[in-house]
Amino acid sequence: LNPQAIIVGKPLVNIGTIAEHMRLLRPEEFGTALDVLVSNEGDTSQASIKALNQKFWQTFQKKSLSQTVFAIAYMQHDDYDPHAFQELLPVLTAHQARVMNRSIPGRHNDDSPTIASWFVNFYNIILEDKFGRVQHAEKQNI
Repeated sequence: LNPQAIIVGKPLVNIGTIAEHMRLLRPEEFGTALDVLVSNEGDTSQASIKALNQKFWQTFQKKSLSQTVFAIAYMQHDDYDPHAFQELLPVLTAHQARVMNRSIPGRHNDDSPTIASWFVNFYNIILEDKFGRVQHAEKQNI
């Protein structure tokens, strides 16, 4: 795929890290991450956590992203994947991808309405910029 744009609200990229945080930071939430970790790596060791995270990064870094716009809204204190955006940005920059971002104070499950609002805002910006679709009729007359 060579998408024009990728819009992400609350990015989760390090599934191994998310599984690791289940023990102390997020007990009894998002157990799917543990299932994915064990299914892919066989156990929940630190080596397996790092290996699962690396699977994403190795695949992601191989992609040509220079023609893709990334619109990412993320939580400043995300407790699922605390460094997702900070780790994504250097990779996107190295690939010369265009990045629009918005940080929102709070943890992963906080303030979903603001994230959703920014998601729609990014979506409309991309539709207008990339495809000439104007959201409001009055903009067409300008």
